[in-house]
Amino acid sequence: MMKTQMKPRLRVLLSGAALALAAAAAPAQAQLVGQSVLTFSNEALSTLSLIGVQVTAAGTAGTVTPGQAFSFPVTDGAITGGAVSSVITDPAAGVTLTRGSTVVTLFRFKVNVPGRSLVGDLNVNGSTSPNEPLYTLRSTSERPGTPPWRELQATGLYLTPSAVDKLGDALGVPPVLRPAVARIDFGRLDSRVRSAP
Repeated sequence: MMKTQMKPRLRVLLSGAALALAAAAAPAQAQLVGQSVLTFSNEALSTLSLIGVQVTAAGTAGTVTPGQAFSFPVTDGAITGGAVSSVITDPAAGVTLTRGSTVVTLFRFKVNVPGRSLVGDLNVNGSTSPNEPLYTLRSTSERPGTPPWRELQATGLYLTPSAVDKLGDALGVPPVLRPAVARIDFGRLDSRVRSAP
């Protein structure tokens, strides 16, 4: 039986066509801009107050409600398969938790919508730990805003076990109280975003 071999040029052309088809089939992504607002729950604020922690805006963050709600510019993120899949806030924006001489700043928030998680950088008295898993999100939902805007709501923000320990160590939360802190819903994050021009 005679064996036939594919000519090199034809093989290259077919490989290129296959790659082009694969790229066309991949979900499109778009960089996002806009604003996110983090609102701490009353239960979270009561707990922070009990241990003597004050909450303020940091960097380019704005104050919506003093001590409770803060806004952050959205500088990145993605729309995948027609839905918002991630939201990333301005690296220079965050919130500061202050107790005595201890200053803890949470910033550079990254919302992973499919993974229902929020990570961020954690700075304690000038020492930064990047990409810390801060919160798990009980739910996320997207609703259409006034075009071209999209609105993403993330509710049920619960500190991850590592965040409970790291924040607890930094702010002096007794270990016996940390399981109760882990059960607190810390609030919500509302984002209004659109594709970057």
